[in-house]
Amino acid sequence: MAKFIPLVVFVISVSAQAQIFQNPFGGSAEKKVAESPALEKVLAELEALEVNGGFEDRYRTLSIEIERQLDLKRGDCGESLANKTDKQRCFRNIVSAHKRYLERGFSLKKVYLQKLHERQLTALEEAKTKALSELERQF
Repeated sequence: MAKFIPLVVFVISVSAQAQIFQNPFGGSAEKKVAESPALEKVLAELEALEVNGGFEDRYRTLSIEIERQLDLKRGDCGESLANKTDKQRCFRNIVSAHKRYLERGFSLKKVYLQKLHERQLTALEEAKTKALSELERQF
């Protein structure tokens, strides 16, 4: 037991030293959390997405990636920022990014559903015309 205590103290001091020397001025971690270029890139891809062939798969892929990036950013905000105002700003940025994601997602889904509905109505009209022509042909 006596040998175990100095070992624990050594490991804790090395860990603390590593944290101090890893980021002595605290600037890069805060900058990384505030910027989040990966999240911005995926949101920009979502905003540029058009409703056409392959829309469902691409939208699903982008949604999964956006959710992953938002989770990563939430973790960064909670862990690496010590200042309360920086944390609040970081979480506000997350909320605004999530809002952009939801608004664009719902507008894309609305357009997609409208196109599907138009196709279904066209198919229904064609089925009606075909059924009426079959009926006329039989009699």
